[in-house]
Amino acid sequence: MLLGMLFERGTYKKLYSYSHLINGFAVHISPEQAETLRRAPGVKSVERDWKVKRLTIHTPQFLGLPTEVWPTGGGFDRAGEDIVIGFVDSGIYPHHPSFASRNTEPYGPVPRYRGKCEIDPDTKKDFCNGKIIGAQHFAQAAIAAGAFNPSIDFASPLDGDGHGSHTAAIAAGNNGIPVRMNGYEFGKASGMAPRARIAVYKALYRLFGGYVADELLQLI
Repeated sequence: MLLGMLFERGTYKKLYSYSHLINGFAVHISPEQAETLRRAPGVKSVERDWKVKRLTIHTPQFLGLPTEVWPTGGGFDRAGEDIVIGFVDSGIYPHHPSFASRNTEPYGPVPRYRGKCEIDPDTKKDFCNGKIIGAQHFAQAAIAAGAFNPSIDFASPLDGDGHGSHTAAIAAGNNGIPVRMNGYEFGKASGMAPRARIAVYKALYRLFGGYVADELLQLI
C-alpha cells in the first residue's frame, strides 16, 4: 500500500515482505525513489542491499568475537572454558587439529558431567583427549531395521561423512587452525567457543541417515 501511494505502478518491483523478525519489505527501486521512501511518514529506515560471500573462516570476526566477546571470557584461549557442547550428529574425527589438546593448556575435570568414551575397535584407544570428553554411538534401531553396515558406517563414534566433525569444529574447534585444501591456503579457522569441550553422540550415518529411536535416546 505504501509503495502504491508513493510510486506509479510499474516503476518498482517488490521482492519480499517480512513480518517476523522485522516489519518491512525488499523492493527494487531507483536511488531517487529510495530517497522518497526514506522521507515517507512511518518509514523507520531504508537500507541498500549488499552482496555477501561464503567466508566460513571469518565467522568469528563477522560476529565480533575476537574484539568484543572473547576478551570478556579471558581471550580466545579461555573462551568457552568449562562449557560442554553436545552434538547429535554423524560422529567426530578425533585426530583433526581442531580437536587436538596437545598444544593447549591441560583441561581439568568438568563438574557434574557423566558422559562416556567408547574405545575405537581398530586402534583400541578411546576417542577422548580432554577436548573431547564424551563419545558414543547409537545404532540399535538402525541395526534392527537392517540398515547398518559396520564396514561402512563404523560401529564407533568415528565420523563417517565429515558432517559431525564440521559442526563440532564450527562451535568448539580450536583457534588458529590452518585450512588447506589441494595445495591452497584458505586462512585460519576457529570455533565460536575455542576452549569449550565436546561431547559426541553419533546417531546419523553416511548412507541412510538415522532412525528416530536412536536419536531420541540423546534427547530424553
